[in-house]
Amino acid sequence: MRDLIRPIQRSSDVPVDAPRQYPIAAPHRGANNHLKGKYHRQGNPVVRSVLVESSWILIGKDPEMRRFYERIKVRRGGKRAIVAVARKLCHRLLAIAQSGQPYQVNFSNRKEN
Repeated sequence: MRDLIRPIQRSSDVPVDAPRQYPIAAPHRGANNHLKGKYHRQGNPVVRSVLVESSWILIGKDPEMRRFYERIKVRRGGKRAIVAVARKLCHRLLAIAQSGQPYQVNFSNRKEN
């Protein structure tokens, strides 16, 4: 690994017109190869699986969330879409806990004219 990094010279040692030297990025290899995309399976796996399983039930009962799931599914695929629904459900659950109001089926944040 050390052979991949060139030493950085101090600016006082280098003439003004000399090209600068920076560390070379290491090639992508090793344990971090699996990290692709925005989310990397972080957090409690039990809570994450409960949220995803709850999201499958939710898209069957809440038409607004079903439309959201279908819209994401077309672009990104079903698995990513259900994770997006789980994330949205998590935000809604937090809002419910903070406000004390019950969950509203077919709830939309959009303002009606």
